Amino acid sequence: MAQPHQHCLYDGHQNSAILGVCLNASCQNKKPYCHHCISQYHSSHVNDLKNFDQLKIWSNQLNQSYQEIQSTSQEIQKHLLTLADQMKGLYVDPNINFSECNLTDLEHHVLKLINIQQLSNSLLLSNLQEINSKINFAKAGESQIKGSALQLSLIQTNSQSIIDNTSANSIIIQPANHTNFRFSEQLTFKGIAIQENGKKAVCTGLEWGFALCEPAIPKCGISRFVFQVSHSNVCNIYVGVCHKDKIIQSNYSPISFQQLGHGAYLIFSTGLILSHLQAEINYQFKGFSYSNNDIIIMEVDMNKQQILFTHQQKQQQIAMKLDVTQDLYPYAELCVSSSIQIIQV
Repeated sequence: MAQPHQHCLYDGHQNSAILGVCLNASCQNKKPYCHHCISQYHSSHVNDLKNFDQLKIWSNQLNQSYQEIQSTSQEIQKHLLTLADQMKGLYVDPNINFSECNLTDLEHHVLKLINIQQLSNSLLLSNLQEINSKINFAKAGESQIKGSALQLSLIQTNSQSIIDNTSANSIIIQPANHTNFRFSEQLTFKGIAIQENGKKAVCTGLEWGFALCEPAIPKCGISRFVFQVSHSNVCNIYVGVCHKDKIIQSNYSPISFQQLGHGAYLIFSTGLILSHLQAEINYQFKGFSYSNNDIIIMEVDMNKQQILFTHQQKQQQIAMKLDVTQDLYPYAELCVSSSIQIIQV
């Protein structure tokens, strides 16, 4: 019911009581209306005239839309912050003379360029560019969509779909610790040759070989390892991290990976999962397989107490819980003629 102070402001309407509001987005007249306004200003869209009870219902419905739009906005901001974090420290001076750099600086510059290349080809960037394109399109037609809850909802839904696709399918490159990991000459077993200044391990023997990287993974933040594997269809490979002391105690050959506590968090190239902690996934096939020349990214997040494996080519991921109270080391098990190479850390 109209309040006593709600009277029509149009001349000639004798301060008639306001009955409700007009919800027609194209109507240029005042939104509150009296009984005179109906025939004079709103006769072409009377179905868009709502009383105060109807206005309350509509307002409550749009409050939910507001919450959804706000959530979408926050998701977009989160992905923008992720992109900004990934860009930190990646700038390489275009005027640099690479031939005059020392080898340490040269390697750092190359790793930055590789990161930029991966980022430029990532679904995260592609989808954010698509969102930006749709926003610009919406701005261009703003006069047509202004005030239209339906069209705003369509833009929001489209953007949310892109965000969901980004989260589900893209490799998110998190800021990581910069530790110079190398395969250790001392922490190898059964015919493993360490090559390329510790960046590559090759199985030269006739049995399974084992290789660990040093130093230990830092106890805080995120550490990332990117490995390229090489093996035949006959001979396979494990890759992951381990508790060094557990592996050494077992003489680099745990008695049974089927029992928990074996000290390793590995994925076999056939898709077999080995987890030191989780009975529900240990010695189970989870569909995360890889083959010759594939690239596997591992991110150890000490705060989340987990390792995330990402298959770069398949855009596939799987996570395992970690015992972070014990030191962790990158670790690989290799069979005859197979090899693994650190291509980025």
